[in-house]
Amino acid sequence: MSSMARGLQPASVVALPRSLAPAFEKFCQINSGPLPLLGESEPGKWTLPALGAVPGTRTGCPQFWKYEFGTCTGSLTSLEESSGQLKDMMAFLLGSSFSLEGAWEKGGLPRRDSAGHGHMGAYKTEVPCATIAGFCCPLVVTVRPVPKDKLEQLVQACCSAGGEHMDNRFTLVTQIVPASAGSSGIHFLLPSAELLGIKDLSKPDHGEPVVCQPGHVPVFWPSQLTSLEAVSTCSMSGLKGAVTLT
Repeated sequence: MSSMARGLQPASVVALPRSLAPAFEKFCQINSGPLPLLGESEPGKWTLPALGAVPGTRTGCPQFWKYEFGTCTGSLTSLEESSGQLKDMMAFLLGSSFSLEGAWEKGGLPRRDSAGHGHMGAYKTEVPCATIAGFCCPLVVTVRPVPKDKLEQLVQACCSAGGEHMDNRFTLVTQIVPASAGSSGIHFLLPSAELLGIKDLSKPDHGEPVVCQPGHVPVFWPSQLTSLEAVSTCSMSGLKGAVTLT
């Protein structure tokens, strides 16, 4: 589960054998939209040079997912009993799409969990990520229904949140083009779910279904859950085990 503690930046953790670390690091760098890399640890350690200790990565988190040879073999509530296996593994800290919550509020939209719902739906697409070594997987996106009259305001808020160098977590899966002469604002070319290869918004691959009310359109963002696809589809022989905290 992404860290949502007050004062902490939401993040997910992926732990891989160190033999795969260089390839996974490059995979994250070339696919920085869904996988913004915040830092990585030394083998067997759970501290990051720039960030210090990664809170709650061994205990205190609701769930870890364990992968063996690319297959999810179960979930764990603690990694304390796996300390021996983790000695040769490196932890990667990835930025989370939950960082968008501030942009939602600036755009005049309520937080996604304001009604007490769980995780909003995330969907596998037919859009391929750039391939590095054996890491080859589709992009996973999170979706939020947005009132049509809030789209421009939301884009402006996301651009502001992304900063001068435009943090790719805040990049909408859209095309934005200048308005035609004589008109104001900007135009949006929003890809439909079908164009992304999403067959049914009521059947997410992760989280809860998304329902678009009249006057709303689904807007998609890259999701850190792409890391689950990367691990589960990895064809590299060194992937004997992996742990993800998402």
